Amino acid sequence: MENIDCERLVIEETEFSKGAFSKVYKGSYFGNPVCVKVIKKESIIENDMEIFLEREIQVLKNLFNQPHNCIIRFIGIGEKDSLLFIVTELVNGGDLGNVLYDRSFNLPWKLKIKIAKDISDGMKYLHEKQIMHRDLKSSNLLIGKNWNIKICDFGFAKFVNNPLSMTICGTDEFMSPEVILGIQYSYSADVYSFGMVLIELITRNRLEERLPQNNFDIDYEELQNLIPSDCPRDFYELALKCCSYYPKDRPTFNEIYDILDKMGEKLSTIVESTPTTPQVIKNPLFDESCIDNWFMLSLIPDDCLENINEDFTSINNNNNSNNKNNIKNNDDNNSSNSNTNNNDNSLKESCENCEIREIDESFKKAKSNNWRACSIS
Repeated sequence: MENIDCERLVIEETEFSKGAFSKVYKGSYFGNPVCVKVIKKESIIENDMEIFLEREIQVLKNLFNQPHNCIIRFIGIGEKDSLLFIVTELVNGGDLGNVLYDRSFNLPWKLKIKIAKDISDGMKYLHEKQIMHRDLKSSNLLIGKNWNIKICDFGFAKFVNNPLSMTICGTDEFMSPEVILGIQYSYSADVYSFGMVLIELITRNRLEERLPQNNFDIDYEELQNLIPSDCPRDFYELALKCCSYYPKDRPTFNEIYDILDKMGEKLSTIVESTPTTPQVIKNPLFDESCIDNWFMLSLIPDDCLENINEDFTSINNNNNSNNKNNIKNNDDNNSSNSNTNNNDNSLKESCENCEIREIDESFKKAKSNNWRACSIS
């Protein structure tokens, strides 16, 4: 990761986003437009947020030398006095969620499949580099030039030495059931989140809450009523496959990419007008939405940011501040599940991968227990 020259970093006066312990500005670095996240180091220490920042920086360092077209491009990190700067490319199109919910945008199926293919391409690259994103959702997908999708927000990302994890993190509407239930999970949890993004792409509706009495599975009857009549059948079937309840039943991103590539070829002869790329600057580093759910970590008070403007003025006259970060408490969930008397049959198909088999066995056991929503201390 390059250390940026703060003297060559020019930051505009007006911020466009504010988070719990950071502010985001439009700026320029050596004359090139960039996005700059400004973090007061003191606030990170005071609020025990070092782990999130260290995790993101670790991922950025890994991605710096081999950038991918579907992942936000990182330029470097710098610090001066009490402030830390994370600099990325500037993406002006806003996030995918805002566009999906805005019905004034006509999104033809060919474009939706192209968007899905871009996401799968970026996620395939992350998984090949042994990185789980763990918070894949529409608001963490930025729209670049010509509707090129950029995956962002690596605060929850993790390098996978052991492909099993039990840390509860992410956004509950997009979380896989095994993550919500505190069961060991692997790369397939990202695939489930991708499937939920596909459902948003198809329906253009916000995701409904998945309830504990349904074991946090999708309400397929309700979903069926939201599917447009002209939706390509194989596109909808792919979404359902990605959202399979059991991890072993979900495809990999390599398989997903190939499926979407073939779908795009089938639709390539259909003439559809592509809308102009939206021009809305959005924070490419952290999600701004605050989802109220039982896994949400209380947002850090904004008073930790009160003095950031004074600190920042001494570095650049063009700087004030504002960004909003959604942070969840992702400490390992150590709550143990009670033993079940239900002697479930072994899984119908044995997995070639022993780790995935271990996930599915524990997952099946957890499903038979009575689960209810509860706060995590």
